[in-house]
Amino acid sequence: MLMLFAPDRRVVPDIRGAIPPDQEVELINSVADLTRATPHADCSIAAILDLGASPATAHLAAFKMSNPNHPVILITEWEPDNARHLKNLQVDEVVWTEEIRRYLPEVVKEACCSDLNHVRCLAVPLEHAERLPAPLRRALAFACRHENPVHSINQLARVAGVNRRTLWQQWKSVVGGEPLRLQDFLHWILLIRALGHKTPEMSWNTVAEEMGLGLGTLSRYAKQLTGKTLQELHAQGPLNLAQVFRSTVYTFLLEQGDLH
Repeated sequence: MLMLFAPDRRVVPDIRGAIPPDQEVELINSVADLTRATPHADCSIAAILDLGASPATAHLAAFKMSNPNHPVILITEWEPDNARHLKNLQVDEVVWTEEIRRYLPEVVKEACCSDLNHVRCLAVPLEHAERLPAPLRRALAFACRHENPVHSINQLARVAGVNRRTLWQQWKSVVGGEPLRLQDFLHWILLIRALGHKTPEMSWNTVAEEMGLGLGTLSRYAKQLTGKTLQELHAQGPLNLAQVFRSTVYTFLLEQGDLH
């Protein structure tokens, strides 16, 4: 069962049209209804188009605090203020309204089996981030959206249509003196995706192989970026790591600020 909460009902036809036909859907009227229905639901969609203006945003944040293991897909309009509100809203996946038809079917299938890609939703804000040079925007968005893990800056440079050196220079023009390398961004994406793949039945060796890495390399990324082991990060959950990334690295790239 998929629960759908949409205060603005104008978006409901598009959402229903994108949900796989074999997926049972129940339209509900409030986050309180979502709380009551959670024991019977596999996952939920909350369509809140203006996160700053809607009282449902705070209700959804409280719901996720009380139900951290219930997958919630947020559908919202792409615009900078909405992106900023994501810093304080822990949802499992974001689908921008312009991407409903393209990505919602896949996201619903993943959410209902708890195999979400917690970085795909970052692609659109990065593509629209005017403070970033256009080739760098294309490269970072590709790393977030591409279905296969991206390891190589050379691969990013090819996607961006520039050489490796130019991409590095563009990155440095954005991060300035901050101790954040372009490969660190890629390592963050790989680490978040690895945690999203981990299940009790799957060993860390298998997860690392799926990411195209050795276990030692994945463990090193965890320590370098977060100061924690893979086991510690897994205990906190992939959503927590994605939220740390979203509130630090991602926010820094969208807005001039301090990583700390």
